[in-house]
Amino acid sequence: LKLANGSFTILDWFTPFNQNCLNTDDLDLGAGGPTLLPDGMFTHQLLIVPSKEGRVYVVDRNSMGHYRTDSDSQIIDWVLINSIACETSGGLSPDGPTTNRIYGSISYFNESAYVGPANTTLKRYTIADDGSLTLASHTTNSFQTRGATSVISANGTSNAILWVAEFATDTHQTILRAYLAMDLSDQLYASTSTADSIGRGVVFTVPVVVNGKVYVGGEGRVTVFGLK
Repeated sequence: LKLANGSFTILDWFTPFNQNCLNTDDLDLGAGGPTLLPDGMFTHQLLIVPSKEGRVYVVDRNSMGHYRTDSDSQIIDWVLINSIACETSGGLSPDGPTTNRIYGSISYFNESAYVGPANTTLKRYTIADDGSLTLASHTTNSFQTRGATSVISANGTSNAILWVAEFATDTHQTILRAYLAMDLSDQLYASTSTADSIGRGVVFTVPVVVNGKVYVGGEGRVTVFGLK
């Protein structure tokens, strides 16, 4: 969209080929919103966006591809994390305790994208110069039916830590977890001790990291973490 003289004009757009199914089964494109990747890092100016279907799309912001009826081959890349794809006609909703919808935004750091689908591990994808995605690492633990949205803290381009608030839908408890951003199998911290307990949480919580502290919202309170 371009804003001029008090109104918007559509300059370009992308619609997934299975948009009818996505609409019928409530599998919104961009449920967590798009992430704009830095200019100058890749061949194209990229936008990366997830859908509740459990698919991640990589789109050229200057040539978004519009719409095809048979596939999404006109865009830079896409990956389907969910074990069930949405059919073109709808009626086969990839929802439930074993499916992998994406409800949050995608985090970015140093040519890597971080995705937190439901009922599976949080994943790191490397982004090649041409914008294609490759799975590089994942956490050893899974996140329950709403997944997780992560944030990154770093010292410039090094010492990156990925933070995520895990909400357990069975107990309604929230656990703050920290991982080495370049290798998500390396968990650095989890607030599982009684002294560090956040208590009852709320779904879709995203930590805030600032000035050496991590803030996590819960049910009726905010818990602040820092170095001991």
